[in-house]
Amino acid sequence: MKTARGLGRLLLAGCAAWACQREPAPPAPSESGSATPDRLGPGEALPESETAFGLPLPPGMRLVSQFKEAAYFAGEVEMQSALEHLAQHVVPREAQLVSNGAVFPRVRVTGEATGRLLRIELRQKPRGSQIHVEEITQRPALSGLSSEEIWRKAGRKPDGTPLDPNQLY
Repeated sequence: MKTARGLGRLLLAGCAAWACQREPAPPAPSESGSATPDRLGPGEALPESETAFGLPLPPGMRLVSQFKEAAYFAGEVEMQSALEHLAQHVVPREAQLVSNGAVFPRVRVTGEATGRLLRIELRQKPRGSQIHVEEITQRPALSGLSSEEIWRKAGRKPDGTPLDPNQLY
């Protein structure tokens, strides 16, 4: 009985030692081959920096606030290097210098097919710089509509009163 117990202990110790020496099996690849939401796929890289309306911003700039047609970014990036980075990605490349920064009054992002017009303001801050990007593309004028249809599209009656009295402003 003692020999059986001793043999069992020896066998158990041998199995434990053998299990510790084995390398763990690699994880099984997923059947679909796509990356999970919290992982990058094969060959996929992290984006270098933030973007605004298709414009890649200098690395180190982070979103501060965002609106429908504008966004503010800030970071500890020197104004001169931020200005050079922005000039590489817009047409025309020339900026107007102002007292504490620079302005690109009407530019388009190079290589973007939408053709949006942007106004980019770059300001020097005590710790780095701030970028304000605003889309200034003109919306096409309404054409082919009667006067009453234009008023209705604006949410008003032809006399200027609101269609919905709850929408007073």
